[in-house]
Amino acid sequence: MQLALHVLTCLAHLLSSRLSTLINVPASPQSSGTAGSIVLVEEYGALAVAIGSALKKFAPGFSTHTVRSLAEAEGAINTAKPDLLVIDFDPPAANALEFFTRMKSSAPATRVLIIAAAPLGTLPGAATAAGAFVFVEKPFDLTSLGAAVESLLGTRAVAQQTRRTLRDLAVRDVAPLHCLAAVTGVLKIDASEGRSGEIHFVGGQISHAETTDTDGPDALCEMLRWRSPRFKQPKRKPRAGKTIQGNWTTVLAEALSRVASESSMPPAVEAVTPLRKNIGGGKKVVVIDDTEMLRVFVEDILATADPTLEIFTAADGQAGVDRVATIKPDLVLLDFSLPDFNGDEVSQRLLGNPETATIPIIMMSGHVPEMAASALRCENIVATVAKPFLSNALIEVVTKALADPAQFAVRPLAPPTAPPPSKPAEPELLAGDTPGRSNGHRRSPAPPEPQPELPGNPAAIAVAPAAVPAPPTAPVASS
Repeated sequence: MQLALHVLTCLAHLLSSRLSTLINVPASPQSSGTAGSIVLVEEYGALAVAIGSALKKFAPGFSTHTVRSLAEAEGAINTAKPDLLVIDFDPPAANALEFFTRMKSSAPATRVLIIAAAPLGTLPGAATAAGAFVFVEKPFDLTSLGAAVESLLGTRAVAQQTRRTLRDLAVRDVAPLHCLAAVTGVLKIDASEGRSGEIHFVGGQISHAETTDTDGPDALCEMLRWRSPRFKQPKRKPRAGKTIQGNWTTVLAEALSRVASESSMPPAVEAVTPLRKNIGGGKKVVVIDDTEMLRVFVEDILATADPTLEIFTAADGQAGVDRVATIKPDLVLLDFSLPDFNGDEVSQRLLGNPETATIPIIMMSGHVPEMAASALRCENIVATVAKPFLSNALIEVVTKALADPAQFAVRPLAPPTAPPPSKPAEPELLAGDTPGRSNGHRRSPAPPEPQPELPGNPAAIAVAPAAVPAPPTAPVASS
């Protein structure tokens, strides 16, 4: 019986090896080009063909080399010094940290796209300036993959500073790799100026973080800010007690949102071009916000909810006004606080242009009183969303605004009603005065009562973070 099982096992291995040889794409260039090169790590033949076709479409002129493992990829990278490395991290590779550490030294200018079977869409700002990797969640559609490839290779007009490379390898890249690989162990991190810390993992969940000064979520946030740290994996068990609770995607999402909200980095200058190709002839939305992470997050959640949307962005008020005038979108998502002028001035400028005056605006801000006042002054602000907000809350109001334009239409400002004429008040007499004659002792007339400001759009809808029931998703940081 044991001999029969042994024979069957050998036959199975032989058949599997033969099928792998027949199905998998060979580890050689799939396409040739003069613009640059791409290395694709994909062990499954069907996916290798599909991804290779997408790369050919979205990165014309780039040659693609397909390999089946990180070991094969290392040789291809050292030879080709590719512009982009695409890795299917499902199943995860156990030696990923050592691989990326070596590649950081040998190919520091290479950009990295990680395909992973985890809800990475909840991580805000996956394509922002901090860190080296862009993550694409599996299963994915080829349009999402293509948008990420275009962004990384610069085949779209995206700011150079958003296309990070392996020289920028950071905690926000390495921590997800440990979680995806279900690691139980310790990650030691050393940074400049003598800073050091540790992140502990149990079964792929972040259980503890510590630095010299603090521990728990504060320590995790501190290490996420460190630039180009060095990583080690000491052979010891993680700490028994937990200082961090929750699923790792939620933990990282909250920490990244907090880091973004506390960041003092100047706003990125980004070309205002569509973040995705319009694949269904859908409606157009312009997002105006100076926080790059929020722009990427909003684009991701809206495009996931409705892939037909064509989404454009602008990083400041003037760029937003110009973009809206050019695109004539169906809806504008506008932040109140912008680097050049506030959102209410953007609204007024759009109102002053007959071609943009009827475009509805949804304002987003953590400055709720100022935002509410803007909605009263500007009739084109049809709804407000307070930050931080859950993704479902934003999807809800945007979906309604696009599906029912009549409900969210810009309402003309009602003409002011002239108050009835009033008789000037007689000056108040002091003691010793007589009517019709005074002794020179009169109080100054009381100042007129301030008149309430006429509302611009009293029907503007305010969306609070808890107004729309939603599953626990990562809140966006206020700005």
